[in-house]
Amino acid sequence: DQSGTMERSFNNLVGEFHVPKQFVDRVALHIAKNLLMDSTNPGVGENALGLTRVPLILGIWGSKGCGKTFNLELACKALGVHPVVMSAGELEDEWAGEPGRLIRRRYRHAAEIMKVRGKATCLIINDIDAGVGWFKQTQATVNTQMVMGTLMNICDHPNFVSNEEDDEIHAYRDDEYIRRVPIIITGNDLSTLYAPLLRDGRMDKFYWSPTREDICDMVHAMYRDDDVPRDTVERLVQAYSHQPLDFFGAIRSRMYDEAIARWAYTFQGEPDPLTGQRLVTKAMGETLIKNRTHERPDDEEDPGKLLYWRPDFVNHGAGSGVDMSEAVLFKHAEDLAREQELVNQNRLSEEYMRYQKTWEELVEAGEVKEAPEPSIEEKVAKMVEEDDSIREAQARAVQAAREALRHSEEAAAEERRRNPPPPEPEPEPEPEPEPEYPRWWEVVTVKDAFAMFKEEGVKVVDVRGARDYSREAVVGSANVPAVNVVGR
Repeated sequence: DQSGTMERSFNNLVGEFHVPKQFVDRVALHIAKNLLMDSTNPGVGENALGLTRVPLILGIWGSKGCGKTFNLELACKALGVHPVVMSAGELEDEWAGEPGRLIRRRYRHAAEIMKVRGKATCLIINDIDAGVGWFKQTQATVNTQMVMGTLMNICDHPNFVSNEEDDEIHAYRDDEYIRRVPIIITGNDLSTLYAPLLRDGRMDKFYWSPTREDICDMVHAMYRDDDVPRDTVERLVQAYSHQPLDFFGAIRSRMYDEAIARWAYTFQGEPDPLTGQRLVTKAMGETLIKNRTHERPDDEEDPGKLLYWRPDFVNHGAGSGVDMSEAVLFKHAEDLAREQELVNQNRLSEEYMRYQKTWEELVEAGEVKEAPEPSIEEKVAKMVEEDDSIREAQARAVQAAREALRHSEEAAAEERRRNPPPPEPEPEPEPEPEPEYPRWWEVVTVKDAFAMFKEEGVKVVDVRGARDYSREAVVGSANVPAVNVVGR
């Protein structure tokens, strides 16, 4: 399942291309050293390289458009290597940890190809700095850290990569041993990656900067089917020596624009009644879909292979209907260079995204001027001036508070004068005390009464009703009912 594992077969690389010898040799050396480090590979003895530590990752880096990814694919095709490829867009996911799992699955699949099919393979991660590089004002995510940690762990233990089927913590078993798979990454600036991943024990670095001779060889091979002479290619490269390799590939793509436009115009409809213009109709799309590349039917010879279709004008060499003269080449090159210059000069985004610039960027662009650094005397004078202004502000604040309090008191007095409060009501006279009636007996406490009853023989007179007296009474008391209780 190539869609799930991104295994490349290089069927898209049709034609003869030139790969610089220096590039192929560097890739071949890295793959050979890593395969020799694994004694389970056929023909490799135990400790074939001795105690040499071979980095698992080869980092190919260089300026944009210099052919890192394309030459890597051509080198793998020339070496008979069947790589498993990942892109920078797969290094981020909505689920935390998923990119790390994907790297482990792709690595294990590459090891399975080597073991089951007996083919040399490698894991390629293209434009890794675009996916997990740390740039200015770029926020790192959990997945960024997980990708770095996963790659470092694979570098340290290339033959033991978890398949996540067994979460039990145990020592590695023999059945978990997998083949060592070399990893090749491409990027523009490897310094944006996590520094421990770049150390020499884990990664070899290869700076790819093709020479003028390399570019001429690659461009000449690119135009070989179009019968463009070598000296024309050299003059083109010399005239645009500051352009990357993909610039010359874009020129070749533009050579067919006029012929394709003429072919598309054959599908124009009737003139528009309002504008009189004749537009290309849907017949062009139907023709392209009808004649698209498809597999041979089963009843034909060699079923399963693809039948390729292309319009008559898409033929290389003389008689193709496409002008490949030197003048046309330079004309298209000039158009492409002018478009690049317009993009670099106009920078329309700066007009409506100025608020996103930092202060340093505004100063560098000349939109604001940074004040010169003041001297010590100027700094002291500024501090004294700031202290004086603070004291003056505090004094003004105190004076304002006093004025506000005075105005408040005056307003309250004026309000009391205009609306005086009602008079207070006269206090009610205190009630006269109840007159004291004379008693013919002495009032004593219960304790004194009990002592007098026990010691002095004072008689006790019970004034309760006869019923209560008969229920309970003091021994020796006399009952003289003060009330007569009738009923219950």
